[in-house]
Amino acid sequence: MISKMIKSRVANNAIWIIICKIAQSILGIIISALSARYLGPSNFGLISYAASIAAFAIPITQLGLNCTIVKELIDNPDDEGLILGTSVFMSLISSFFCMLGTYLTVSFLNRNETIAIVVCLLYSTMLLFVATELIIFWFQAHYYSKYASISSLIAYVVVSLYKIYLLVTSKGVEWFALSYSMDYCLISIGLLFFYHKLGGKRLKLSFSTGRRLLSNSWTFIISGLLAVIYAQTDRIMLKNMVGNTESGYYSAATTTAVMASFIFSAIIDSMRPYVFEGKQESDSVFKKRIKYLYSIVFYLSALYSIICFVFATPIINILYGKEYQSSIKILQVMVWYTVFNYYGGAQSVWFLAEKKQKYLVLFGGLGALLNIVLNLALIPLLGGMGAGIATLVSAIITNVVLCLIIKSTRKTVFLLFSSINPKVILSLLKLRK
Repeated sequence: MISKMIKSRVANNAIWIIICKIAQSILGIIISALSARYLGPSNFGLISYAASIAAFAIPITQLGLNCTIVKELIDNPDDEGLILGTSVFMSLISSFFCMLGTYLTVSFLNRNETIAIVVCLLYSTMLLFVATELIIFWFQAHYYSKYASISSLIAYVVVSLYKIYLLVTSKGVEWFALSYSMDYCLISIGLLFFYHKLGGKRLKLSFSTGRRLLSNSWTFIISGLLAVIYAQTDRIMLKNMVGNTESGYYSAATTTAVMASFIFSAIIDSMRPYVFEGKQESDSVFKKRIKYLYSIVFYLSALYSIICFVFATPIINILYGKEYQSSIKILQVMVWYTVFNYYGGAQSVWFLAEKKQKYLVLFGGLGALLNIVLNLALIPLLGGMGAGIATLVSAIITNVVLCLIIKSTRKTVFLLFSSINPKVILSLLKLRK
């Protein structure tokens, strides 16, 4: 009976996230397409560049706590006020330094481009609210993602209306950069409201708790930063090597390739506590649950990739217009990266549960280095297409090949291979009946 209740809570949790994210995604696609058409490939590429720069700071701002905090809350339910309060405080301190580092980096890389510096600085203000967003993991641990999803949807609707206002009044690109900070700000306000409404414990600060949290999460800071390097370096290199326009084409392709990312994030976030609880029960239960997670992620991402590959031309034409024709072939290559990327996201749950997160640093470092080398070689020859190929190859090697080479991590790939068996999905469907 308890097992059925947990499974029902996992499913309902995921359903709420997906429903809100579908509405958010549809709205986002419309607004993004209108904004891309209005801004043009050059300014759209500049926004993408600012997003990539800010992305480098996010893992440092989060201090790796986004990967460990759910497990901490499950293992230490009586200390959740200390865990959350300490996590938010440390992340806030980190965010101030990250904003300063972002400004200095952009000022150095774009010394003669005032608009690029302004856009990146405005975009980076969202880092201040990444800290308070850590509270979202309390909702996940308690299967309350319904409320977090509602907060996110409301914030997105408000910001979308703001972007429509910018389009109607023909505002400059810097105003669009600021809108991303507004999004995070409104989400944080909503999360804090529901946290107190649902009886969340008072947030407290403890330096001893902070040291313990960092001792468990430091590897995720490095692995997260390395993951960003091979996920975002391509856009930065494109901008600096071949210009904003080519970066804009590439951004249109990558934005389309990850349009369904909210589905996979919802699945992974909802099943994370379910898998961790399975680890506490027994290895056999844990193995079965992680295979469920891998199977769902693999089949859905493969299906999405096939759809984007076949219908790339009408998708790009409808969303971005004929000005973005160069994005079509990039999308057809780039979209297959998502299969391995989303599997990598699910795989991080296995690494944490098995206490093998140290390998994330090794794999992330090698993957980032490979991605940079491939981008340096392929971007001058193929532009955005070269960056897409580099990202795809790096994702395959990082999430599959390297795991097979190391004996102690080989099991996660074997679990993936066995989860591809249709019987796994069928058995999961039977559980829902």
